[in-house]
Amino acid sequence: MKDTFVGESKDSRHFSKLKGSLARLEADVKDEGDLKLPSAEAFFTYYSTKEGVKQAKSLQQRFRTLVWKRRDAALRAVAEAEGKMAKARLHAQRQRGVSYVITTVPTSSDQELSDDDVEINTRMALGLPPHPQMPVHCSCGQANGSYAADAWHAMSCRDELHSSVTDRHDGVKHAVARLATAVGAKVVVEPRKKERRDRKENKKRPDTVEELPGRKWWTDETILHPYNPTNVSVSAENPQTLLKSAEQVKHIKYDEEASYAGATFVPIALESTGGFGTEALLFIKELIKESKKQHMVWHDKEYVNMVYRNIAIAVARGNTRIVKSNLAKTEQELQLGRRRRA
Repeated sequence: MKDTFVGESKDSRHFSKLKGSLARLEADVKDEGDLKLPSAEAFFTYYSTKEGVKQAKSLQQRFRTLVWKRRDAALRAVAEAEGKMAKARLHAQRQRGVSYVITTVPTSSDQELSDDDVEINTRMALGLPPHPQMPVHCSCGQANGSYAADAWHAMSCRDELHSSVTDRHDGVKHAVARLATAVGAKVVVEPRKKERRDRKENKKRPDTVEELPGRKWWTDETILHPYNPTNVSVSAENPQTLLKSAEQVKHIKYDEEASYAGATFVPIALESTGGFGTEALLFIKELIKESKKQHMVWHDKEYVNMVYRNIAIAVARGNTRIVKSNLAKTEQELQLGRRRRA
């Protein structure tokens, strides 16, 4: 580019456009006092030097950060104006792990998504109902079953709790177990017998027990829906509060028993939108770090990333089954009602 502009007239079309671009950039960063740009005449000469190239990289990063800050401020202003649901959606979509569903290139069957999986989870991310034409009311008959009031009622529907919701939980539980096994851990899913002080009275048991030489963990999964009417206020207030409170509930339930069994308890708290709780993220890193010490894993960073993606996709698949099951039951109820009236 430097050679291209050699001999170029200072009032040429190229220089005019460059001057205009620099003027707009300076207007954008006028509040950032230390972001200084060279003149159009010195622009290419300056940034063709070694020092200029180094500074250009730094400047690019700072411009990118500035752009994201402004976009963030604009999104927050819109969410604030629209209300709690918009704020909850904004917070949910910024959790670590949310992007894995749409950015994962499937390299195994555990990472494959059907068209329905992509459609339903994308509609959730965009704040749209699961289907363009939703029924009026869920077949559960509960007061909170109106799809107009809660389009994603399926995620908390009473009729799904012990069927498709449990299936989603089990899908995540087995995904965690498979991945822990793959890195060399000894894994027991829902152990029937465990060390506890009073076997007759205490029936608590974790979802999985993972064990490596010198380390032992108990893990228990929970998946929360941030758009549930009972969770919206919490999700709107702070992005991490919902997950942290779920982790705390699990700690109260399992910490004492896990300690007695010589294990560290870790709650795997996730959101239906794909977000990971802090302790789940740290556990996966710690498990793989310990496996690397045993020479079970070589490319630990790549494996950590794969584990995150597999778990997020297990949640997304489960979301699809919940929605499809709920809408199928509602449609069946509607058809029965038509037959009775006919």
